[in-house]
Amino acid sequence: MLVTVNDENGVAVPSAPVFLQASRQAVGLQCVADFAGHCEFSSLPAATYQLRVEKQGFYSVMLL
Repeated sequence: MLVTVNDENGVAVPSAPVFLQASRQAVGLQCVADFAGHCEFSSLPAATYQLRVEKQGFYSVMLL
């Protein structure tokens, strides 16, 4: 799964921590966006995930 982190103007947000978790009991995964706002999670099993992105100075976003 490739995640692209952009601000409200569509500009990439580098170094943004991205958190991914399948359930409250599952171990969460984390990656940090590169200079283009990309981070990738590989070899994920089929599931419903919660995705959260937080970076100081930006609004926090959470998606299911």
